[in-house]
Amino acid sequence: MVTSTSLKYARALAEVADEAKCALEIQEDLEEFRLAFQTHQGLREVLFNPGIPLAVKQNIVEALAGKMGLSKILVNFLLVILEHSRLH
Repeated sequence: MVTSTSLKYARALAEVADEAKCALEIQEDLEEFRLAFQTHQGLREVLFNPGIPLAVKQNIVEALAGKMGLSKILVNFLLVILEHSRLH
């Protein structure tokens, strides 16, 4: 579902990607993460579980991003939306 808040986050990511001249890389990385997120129910369950501390979730995202070779800009974005409970 697209909300005004999700649009604000999307615009912010797009602006940072444009400034860094890596919009295509960010788009590809985001799609790769989206596919992993959609296909791995366990990942979604962990990241949406309110009983799991934020630091643990952040470590999981950072480890996964490292294995996937995601850009630092996207990793930082994912950590921000995770921190603000906007990963959905």
